[in-house]
Amino acid sequence: MRKRRSGLILIITIIGSMIAGGFIGDLLKDYISIFSYNYPISIFNSQGNQWNIINLNVVKLSFGMLININLGSILGLFLGLGIFYKKW
Repeated sequence: MRKRRSGLILIITIIGSMIAGGFIGDLLKDYISIFSYNYPISIFNSQGNQWNIINLNVVKLSFGMLININLGSILGLFLGLGIFYKKW
């Protein structure tokens, strides 16, 4: 029988490998200049948007996410997909 792969394990593998690749890319950016380029993607930016849930002037509750993609995280993505599908 063929084993079914869980989608949750795929997402965890991709996110974990992108985090590890981004960390390695940050370490290598001083030595290899191509790793210093990054592309930030902001989703639900907490600076002046309608997604601020509670604003009490002292405490502000808001939801947002910033994804900072560099070459290391892209290589980590491909490595994570290779590990998940084991085709390399």
